Amino acid sequence: MSMKETRRTLEELVMRYRLHPHLCDIYVEGESDRRLVQWFLRTNNRAAVAYGISGIDVPAQAVLDKGLHDSHRGRVIFLAQYLEETLGSQVRITCIADADYDYFLQISRPEKLLLITDYTSMEMYCFNAGCVQKSVDLLGCKTNKSGADILITISALLKSMFLHRVANGLLAFELHWIDVSSCCGLVSENIEFDVTEFQKRYFNTRGLSEVQKQTFASRLTKLSNTTCTDDRRCIRGHDFVEVLEWYFGKLIRRAPRPNATEITRILFATLSADDLAAEGLFAALLGRTAGCN
Repeated sequence: MSMKETRRTLEELVMRYRLHPHLCDIYVEGESDRRLVQWFLRTNNRAAVAYGISGIDVPAQAVLDKGLHDSHRGRVIFLAQYLEETLGSQVRITCIADADYDYFLQISRPEKLLLITDYTSMEMYCFNAGCVQKSVDLLGCKTNKSGADILITISALLKSMFLHRVANGLLAFELHWIDVSSCCGLVSENIEFDVTEFQKRYFNTRGLSEVQKQTFASRLTKLSNTTCTDDRRCIRGHDFVEVLEWYFGKLIRRAPRPNATEITRILFATLSADDLAAEGLFAALLGRTAGCN
Protein backbone atom coordinates (compact mmCIF):
# COMPACT_ATOMS: atom_id res chain seq x y z
CA MET A 1 0.00 0.00 0.00
CA SER A 2 1.37 3.41 -0.98
CA MET A 3 2.16 5.89 1.81
CA LYS A 4 -0.32 8.25 0.14
CA GLU A 5 -3.20 5.79 0.24
CA THR A 6 -5.73 6.01 3.05
CA ARG A 7 -6.94 2.82 4.65
CA ARG A 8 -10.67 2.16 4.47
CA THR A 9 -12.58 1.99 7.71
CA LEU A 10 -14.98 -0.82 8.53
CA GLU A 11 -17.88 1.59 8.21
CA GLU A 12 -16.73 2.60 4.73
CA LEU A 13 -16.57 -1.05 3.70
CA VAL A 14 -20.12 -1.66 4.89
CA MET A 15 -21.36 1.36 2.92
CA ARG A 16 -19.41 0.19 -0.15
CA TYR A 17 -21.16 -3.18 -0.23
CA ARG A 18 -24.58 -1.80 0.59
CA LEU A 19 -24.30 0.60 -2.33
CA HIS A 20 -22.61 -1.92 -4.66
CA PRO A 21 -23.80 -5.43 -3.70
CA HIS A 22 -22.58 -6.82 -7.04
CA LEU A 23 -18.91 -6.30 -6.16
CA CYS A 24 -16.82 -9.47 -5.83
CA ASP A 25 -13.98 -8.43 -3.56
CA ILE A 26 -11.36 -10.73 -2.04
CA TYR A 27 -9.37 -9.92 1.10
CA VAL A 28 -6.11 -11.72 1.84
CA GLU A 29 -3.32 -11.49 4.39
CA GLY A 30 -0.39 -10.06 2.48
CA GLU A 31 0.89 -8.64 -0.78
CA SER A 32 2.35 -11.89 -2.13
CA ASP A 33 -0.97 -13.62 -1.45
CA ARG A 34 -2.82 -10.79 -3.16
CA ARG A 35 -0.68 -11.05 -6.28
CA LEU A 36 -1.12 -14.83 -6.49
CA VAL A 37 -4.89 -14.68 -6.03
CA GLN A 38 -5.25 -11.78 -8.48
CA TRP A 39 -3.22 -13.66 -11.12
CA PHE A 40 -5.34 -16.77 -10.60
CA LEU A 41 -8.58 -14.80 -10.96
CA ARG A 42 -7.36 -12.99 -14.07
CA THR A 43 -6.19 -16.25 -15.64
CA ASN A 44 -9.68 -17.65 -15.11
CA ASN A 45 -11.38 -14.54 -16.55
CA ARG A 46 -12.79 -13.37 -13.25
CA ALA A 47 -13.38 -9.66 -12.68
CA ALA A 48 -13.06 -9.98 -8.90
CA VAL A 49 -10.40 -7.84 -7.23
CA ALA A 50 -8.05 -9.00 -4.46
CA TYR A 51 -6.99 -6.64 -1.66
CA GLY A 52 -4.47 -6.96 1.16
CA ILE A 53 -5.82 -6.61 4.69
CA SER A 54 -3.28 -3.84 5.35
CA GLY A 55 -5.52 -1.55 3.28
CA ILE A 56 -8.31 -1.87 5.86
CA ASP A 57 -8.28 -0.05 9.20
CA VAL A 58 -9.15 -2.92 11.54
CA PRO A 59 -8.95 -1.81 15.21
CA ALA A 60 -6.54 -4.02 17.15
CA GLN A 61 -8.77 -4.15 20.22
CA ALA A 62 -11.73 -5.33 18.16
CA VAL A 63 -9.62 -8.24 16.90
CA LEU A 64 -8.42 -9.11 20.40
CA ASP A 65 -11.98 -8.93 21.76
CA LYS A 66 -12.89 -11.76 19.35
CA GLY A 67 -10.17 -13.94 20.84
CA LEU A 68 -7.97 -13.54 17.76
CA HIS A 69 -4.33 -12.54 17.48
CA ASP A 70 -3.73 -9.01 16.22
CA SER A 71 -1.96 -10.18 13.06
CA HIS A 72 -2.73 -10.12 9.34
CA ARG A 73 -4.41 -13.50 9.75
CA GLY A 74 -6.40 -12.41 12.78
CA ARG A 75 -7.59 -9.28 11.00
CA VAL A 76 -8.72 -11.25 7.93
CA ILE A 77 -10.73 -13.65 10.10
CA PHE A 78 -12.17 -10.71 12.05
CA LEU A 79 -13.19 -9.00 8.81
CA ALA A 80 -15.04 -12.12 7.67
CA GLN A 81 -16.91 -12.22 10.98
CA TYR A 82 -17.67 -8.51 11.00
CA LEU A 83 -18.98 -8.34 7.44
CA GLU A 84 -21.13 -11.44 7.93
CA GLU A 85 -22.60 -10.03 11.15
CA THR A 86 -23.20 -6.64 9.51
CA LEU A 87 -24.23 -7.54 5.96
CA GLY A 88 -25.21 -11.21 6.13
CA SER A 89 -23.65 -14.16 4.37
CA GLN A 90 -25.09 -13.50 0.89
CA VAL A 91 -22.72 -10.67 -0.03
CA ARG A 92 -20.13 -11.51 -2.68
CA ILE A 93 -17.12 -10.97 -0.45
CA THR A 94 -14.49 -13.58 0.30
CA CYS A 95 -11.81 -13.40 2.98
CA ILE A 96 -8.88 -15.82 2.66
CA ALA A 97 -6.70 -16.70 5.66
CA ASP A 98 -3.88 -19.17 6.19
CA ALA A 99 -4.93 -22.35 7.97
CA ASP A 100 -1.81 -21.99 10.14
CA TYR A 101 -2.14 -24.61 12.94
CA ASP A 102 -5.88 -25.24 12.46
CA TYR A 103 -5.62 -28.63 10.73
CA PHE A 104 -2.99 -29.92 13.13
CA LEU A 105 -5.01 -28.83 16.17
CA GLN A 106 -8.33 -29.80 14.54
CA ILE A 107 -9.79 -26.30 14.73
CA SER A 108 -12.68 -25.47 12.39
CA ARG A 109 -13.74 -22.02 11.21
CA PRO A 110 -17.53 -21.47 10.83
CA GLU A 111 -17.41 -18.05 9.12
CA LYS A 112 -19.33 -18.21 5.83
CA LEU A 113 -17.38 -15.40 4.19
CA LEU A 114 -14.07 -17.04 5.03
CA LEU A 115 -11.98 -19.50 3.03
CA ILE A 116 -8.99 -21.22 4.62
CA THR A 117 -5.94 -22.44 2.69
CA ASP A 118 -5.80 -26.19 2.06
CA TYR A 119 -2.43 -26.30 3.80
CA THR A 120 -0.83 -24.14 6.50
CA SER A 121 -0.33 -21.19 4.14
CA MET A 122 -0.22 -20.08 0.50
CA GLU A 123 3.47 -20.94 0.22
CA MET A 124 2.73 -24.60 0.87
CA TYR A 125 0.98 -24.96 -2.50
CA CYS A 126 4.59 -24.86 -3.76
CA PHE A 127 5.73 -27.67 -1.47
CA ASN A 128 6.15 -30.24 -4.22
CA ALA A 129 9.02 -31.64 -6.24
CA GLY A 130 8.09 -29.80 -9.44
CA CYS A 131 8.04 -26.32 -7.92
CA VAL A 132 11.26 -26.84 -5.99
CA GLN A 133 13.04 -28.36 -9.00
CA LYS A 134 12.07 -25.46 -11.25
CA SER A 135 13.24 -23.00 -8.59
CA VAL A 136 16.58 -24.80 -8.35
CA ASP A 137 17.00 -24.63 -12.13
CA LEU A 138 16.00 -20.96 -12.37
CA LEU A 139 18.33 -19.93 -9.55
CA GLY A 140 21.25 -21.94 -10.89
CA CYS A 141 21.81 -23.92 -7.69
CA LYS A 142 24.80 -26.28 -7.88
CA THR A 143 23.37 -29.53 -6.53
CA ASN A 144 23.09 -33.20 -7.34
CA LYS A 145 19.79 -33.41 -5.50
CA SER A 146 16.46 -33.36 -7.29
CA GLY A 147 13.53 -31.26 -6.13
CA ALA A 148 12.09 -34.36 -4.44
CA ASP A 149 15.41 -35.02 -2.69
CA ILE A 150 15.56 -31.44 -1.39
CA LEU A 151 12.06 -31.73 0.08
CA ILE A 152 13.12 -34.86 1.94
CA THR A 153 16.28 -33.10 3.12
CA ILE A 154 14.49 -30.10 4.62
CA SER A 155 11.27 -31.74 5.85
CA ALA A 156 12.55 -33.07 9.20
CA LEU A 157 13.89 -29.64 10.16
CA LEU A 158 10.70 -27.89 9.05
CA LYS A 159 8.45 -30.25 11.01
CA SER A 160 10.61 -29.80 14.11
CA MET A 161 10.29 -26.01 13.77
CA PHE A 162 6.53 -26.35 13.41
CA LEU A 163 6.19 -28.49 16.55
CA HIS A 164 8.31 -26.07 18.59
CA ARG A 165 6.06 -23.21 17.50
CA VAL A 166 2.88 -25.14 18.33
CA ALA A 167 4.20 -26.15 21.77
CA ASN A 168 5.13 -22.55 22.53
CA GLY A 169 1.68 -21.36 21.53
CA LEU A 170 -0.21 -23.99 23.51
CA LEU A 171 1.88 -23.42 26.63
CA ALA A 172 1.70 -19.62 26.24
CA PHE A 173 5.39 -19.31 27.13
CA GLU A 174 5.74 -16.44 24.63
CA LEU A 175 9.22 -17.53 23.57
CA HIS A 176 10.82 -15.37 20.90
CA TRP A 177 11.68 -17.21 17.70
CA ILE A 178 15.36 -17.37 16.80
CA ASP A 179 17.27 -17.85 13.57
CA VAL A 180 17.27 -21.62 13.11
CA SER A 181 20.02 -21.50 10.48
CA SER A 182 22.48 -20.51 13.23
CA CYS A 183 21.97 -24.01 14.63
CA CYS A 184 22.24 -25.79 11.29
CA GLY A 185 25.11 -27.08 9.22
CA LEU A 186 25.30 -28.54 5.73
CA VAL A 187 27.25 -31.76 5.20
CA SER A 188 27.17 -33.32 1.73
CA GLU A 189 24.08 -31.20 1.02
CA ASN A 190 22.29 -32.72 4.01
CA ILE A 191 21.12 -30.60 6.95
CA GLU A 192 22.46 -31.25 10.43
CA PHE A 193 20.20 -29.54 12.98
CA ASP A 194 21.58 -29.10 16.51
CA VAL A 195 18.24 -29.21 18.30
CA THR A 196 19.87 -29.11 21.73
CA GLU A 197 21.61 -25.83 20.95
CA PHE A 198 18.46 -24.48 19.35
CA GLN A 199 16.36 -25.24 22.43
CA LYS A 200 18.99 -23.74 24.71
CA ARG A 201 18.84 -20.45 22.81
CA TYR A 202 15.07 -20.60 22.33
CA PHE A 203 14.37 -21.18 26.02
CA ASN A 204 16.78 -18.40 26.99
CA THR A 205 14.66 -15.83 25.13
CA ARG A 206 12.29 -15.93 28.12
CA GLY A 207 14.58 -17.44 30.75
CA LEU A 208 12.53 -20.61 31.26
CA SER A 209 12.94 -22.46 34.54
CA GLU A 210 13.94 -26.12 34.59
CA VAL A 211 10.35 -27.07 35.36
CA GLN A 212 9.13 -25.08 32.36
CA LYS A 213 11.75 -26.69 30.14
CA GLN A 214 10.56 -30.14 31.23
CA THR A 215 6.96 -29.11 30.60
CA PHE A 216 7.93 -27.95 27.11
CA ALA A 217 9.78 -31.20 26.40
CA SER A 218 6.78 -33.26 27.51
CA ARG A 219 4.40 -31.26 25.33
CA LEU A 220 6.79 -31.53 22.38
CA THR A 221 6.91 -35.32 22.75
CA LYS A 222 3.12 -35.50 22.85
CA LEU A 223 2.80 -33.31 19.75
CA SER A 224 5.41 -35.40 17.94
CA ASN A 225 3.10 -38.40 18.32
CA THR A 226 0.20 -36.55 16.68
CA THR A 227 -0.64 -38.02 13.29
CA CYS A 228 -0.12 -35.65 10.38
CA THR A 229 -0.96 -37.33 7.09
CA ASP A 230 0.16 -34.42 4.89
CA ASP A 231 3.44 -32.59 5.51
CA ARG A 232 1.91 -29.45 4.01
CA ARG A 233 -0.37 -29.26 7.04
CA CYS A 234 2.40 -29.55 9.62
CA ILE A 235 5.03 -27.26 8.13
CA ARG A 236 4.82 -23.47 8.36
CA GLY A 237 4.98 -21.79 4.97
CA HIS A 238 7.28 -18.95 6.02
CA ASP A 239 9.65 -21.50 7.58
CA PHE A 240 9.67 -23.39 4.27
CA VAL A 241 10.72 -20.24 2.41
CA GLU A 242 13.30 -19.18 5.00
CA VAL A 243 14.93 -22.62 5.10
CA LEU A 244 15.04 -22.62 1.30
CA GLU A 245 16.66 -19.17 1.44
CA TRP A 246 19.40 -20.55 3.68
CA TYR A 247 19.73 -23.86 1.79
CA PHE A 248 19.78 -22.30 -1.68
CA GLY A 249 22.26 -19.71 -0.40
CA LYS A 250 24.67 -22.54 0.33
CA LEU A 251 24.22 -23.94 -3.19
CA ILE A 252 24.51 -20.69 -5.16
CA ARG A 253 28.12 -19.70 -5.65
CA ARG A 254 27.52 -16.27 -7.07
CA ALA A 255 26.27 -13.15 -5.33
CA PRO A 256 23.76 -11.70 -4.71
CA ARG A 257 21.79 -14.61 -3.37
CA PRO A 258 17.97 -14.43 -3.36
CA ASN A 259 16.20 -13.36 -0.18
CA ALA A 260 12.98 -14.85 1.19
CA THR A 261 10.74 -12.41 -0.69
CA GLU A 262 12.42 -13.22 -3.99
CA ILE A 263 12.22 -16.96 -3.36
CA THR A 264 8.50 -16.64 -2.60
CA ARG A 265 7.97 -14.89 -5.93
CA ILE A 266 9.94 -17.56 -7.78
CA LEU A 267 7.99 -20.35 -6.08
CA PHE A 268 4.65 -18.72 -6.91
CA ALA A 269 5.79 -18.26 -10.51
CA THR A 270 6.26 -22.03 -10.80
CA LEU A 271 2.60 -22.70 -9.98
CA SER A 272 0.08 -23.73 -12.62
CA ALA A 273 -3.39 -22.15 -12.63
CA ASP A 274 -4.84 -25.53 -13.63
CA ASP A 275 -3.17 -27.27 -10.69
CA LEU A 276 -4.40 -24.57 -8.29
CA ALA A 277 -7.95 -24.87 -9.66
CA ALA A 278 -7.93 -28.50 -8.50
CA GLU A 279 -7.25 -27.43 -4.90
CA GLY A 280 -10.18 -26.92 -2.54
CA LEU A 281 -9.56 -23.24 -1.80
CA PHE A 282 -9.14 -22.17 -5.41
CA ALA A 283 -12.01 -24.33 -6.64
CA ALA A 284 -14.24 -22.66 -4.04
CA LEU A 285 -12.92 -19.25 -5.10
CA LEU A 286 -13.89 -19.95 -8.72
CA GLY A 287 -17.36 -20.91 -7.56
CA ARG A 288 -17.75 -17.77 -5.46
CA THR A 289 -16.59 -15.48 -8.27
CA ALA A 290 -18.68 -17.06 -11.03
CA GLY A 291 -20.64 -14.32 -12.73
CA CYS A 292 -18.05 -11.69 -11.87
CA ASN A 293 -16.83 -11.62 -15.47
